[in-house]
Amino acid sequence: MTTFRPGVAFDDMPAWHGQQGQKKRRTDFLDLAIAILAGIAAFMLTTGGKLLRPRYIDWLWQQDPATFFLGWHFFRNTPLLQWPLGANPAYGTDIGSSVVFSDSIPLLALLFKPFAAMLPPTFQYLGLWILLCFVLQAVFASLLLARFTNDRCLRALGCAFFACAPIFLWRLYGHYAMCGQWILVAGLCLYFSPRQRYGRWMLLLAVASLVHAYLLVLAGAIWAADILQRMLKKELGLMRAAFFMVSTFVVVLLVMWAAGYFMVAGEGLKGSAPILYRMNLLSVFDPEEIWSHLLPDLPQTEGDYEGFAFPGLGMLLMTPVALFLYLRGPRGNMALRTVLPLLLVCIALVVYAASNQVALGNREWFAYPLPPVLESIAATFRATGRMVWPTVYVLYLAVLVMVFTRLSRRSAILLCTGLLCLQLADSTAAFRYFRHKFSRPPAQMVELQAPLWKQFATRYRHIVFVLPYNAPKGYVPLAFYAGNNGMTINIGYFARISEEKQAQARRQVETAVRADKLDPATLYVFQNEELWQVALSHGDSADYAGTLDGYRVFAPGFARR
Repeated sequence: MTTFRPGVAFDDMPAWHGQQGQKKRRTDFLDLAIAILAGIAAFMLTTGGKLLRPRYIDWLWQQDPATFFLGWHFFRNTPLLQWPLGANPAYGTDIGSSVVFSDSIPLLALLFKPFAAMLPPTFQYLGLWILLCFVLQAVFASLLLARFTNDRCLRALGCAFFACAPIFLWRLYGHYAMCGQWILVAGLCLYFSPRQRYGRWMLLLAVASLVHAYLLVLAGAIWAADILQRMLKKELGLMRAAFFMVSTFVVVLLVMWAAGYFMVAGEGLKGSAPILYRMNLLSVFDPEEIWSHLLPDLPQTEGDYEGFAFPGLGMLLMTPVALFLYLRGPRGNMALRTVLPLLLVCIALVVYAASNQVALGNREWFAYPLPPVLESIAATFRATGRMVWPTVYVLYLAVLVMVFTRLSRRSAILLCTGLLCLQLADSTAAFRYFRHKFSRPPAQMVELQAPLWKQFATRYRHIVFVLPYNAPKGYVPLAFYAGNNGMTINIGYFARISEEKQAQARRQVETAVRADKLDPATLYVFQNEELWQVALSHGDSADYAGTLDGYRVFAPGFARR
């Protein structure tokens, strides 16, 4: 098999022709199979595989994963033809919006919805999504590394590093949509493609918008760098580049509209202070609690976990080796116009990830004011630390390519194998933690037990929580009960809500209770003590009022039904 010369740039890679090309096409299936097996192996090592069972939902009852499932649980029963396609009016009727803001992965929600009637009543696709993320992470890593080496063994080792990257596995704590970091690896594949891939970029960005907004922004940053490098290389003129950007932007906006992004707008898209979710300057060296036996957990400030950027002990040790090989060997092989746009984007993303209040260890190092435009962006994408992800993957790529191309094949294989095994062994606490989390979840959801709940489900079509707000305590059993019985509920847990819409809903509910104008088709659950007393004062012998499973329930006209 032909191998590349040490230090060769992808611009100078020889094309495959004749018999070599035929051989390469025949072995593509083997390359794909190896990458898929690497992804499956990493998935089984990390999760144990139990979460693939479509009826197994016990692992989803922590706060964030619960709303991922509940968003889909209600969405599956919405009309097939509606607009926006991702609208989810039954879940959080007064404050909710779409499957986008319950982080229910609209891509799969829309895919499975036409088959909802054939699926089990408590079907979950999140386990399948996590498996797909492992597999696609490995597959796109293999394709990316194929831009730089023909050696199958080296590519297999490289894609194993990508499939077990701590920044990827870390999202298994509960942010399952953001396990879709294969989108960023795919973006790097397109960036290092020998020619501009307009249609593939459009498809990738559309898919990213149907997974998570952060992944869309990060993939969009790589795309912008790709447009710039093609212009610097004279592959794209200004007019053609503008056409590509505008047309892609329009298509992605249409997909976002269909998914339901714009059901929440304006101030509702903004969140809490971004400084709580920044990247600490020590994040690259901080394994936190479970990612290294050998390295200590470094101190950090509140919320810096979102900027987790530890590359793994093996990759951390390989980095100085790669730097030495770069400094020792010939330089400038890869054209500056290829590297510079991606480098500039990575620098900008790291600066954004650190936020304008920069932390070093357990203290704030320095701060600087943001322009109003950037303040608005930071308030929308408040978990600024996540912006470091592309830079970590570029680090993976640069280190592996330097080792692959500047060491002999034997030395590169021995080094990568040894450091991969070291990284896996050093992270065994993380693998044990996640296998236990998914097979024996610590948080169990207690369903509503009182017999009256079954009668309520046959007589009432709506549940109103008094007063409604985002993610109230105890919402999960109520929402699960409502979803199981085809009822609507006015609460839920959403990444973003409209504060104006929520305030209006609270006023309407309070007015109805005080004016004794409760809807006879609605079951009311009271958290507000004052309004509960008002409802009791208005009730008569036909109404039911009492406490069931810890919830204060008022059922208008229950005895008359």
